[in-house]
Amino acid sequence: MKKEYPSGLPALNKKLSQKQRLCLECRKCCQELGVFTLKAFYEDQPEDVIHFYKTRGCTITPHESGLIYMSIKVPCPHLTESGCAIYEQRPQICRKYSGIEEFGKGCLWASLAGQTARRMSEPEK
Repeated sequence: MKKEYPSGLPALNKKLSQKQRLCLECRKCCQELGVFTLKAFYEDQPEDVIHFYKTRGCTITPHESGLIYMSIKVPCPHLTESGCAIYEQRPQICRKYSGIEEFGKGCLWASLAGQTARRMSEPEK
């Protein structure tokens, strides 16, 4: 009997890391396209730029660095209800991408990475 992962994907040919398991479960970065842009790129006022993108269905989040983060609900064509249909052959950009910068706490891997960083910064008992 094949082992099923939380995402519904059948067991893959190799053992998955904790990050890979979380990514397969979350899939947030596969469901949205996130883009950072600079206010300086536009001649219009920042409020007008934000309004323009919001009226076109983008979610806008100001970033602490002064950038504008735009999230567009455009799922990857390889994303299925069971997860990534091409996971073992996915492009290099997908292999390297973490989602932490764009999705923050909305990324399951980010929440784990944050917990790990906090544990590592705590003094040993």
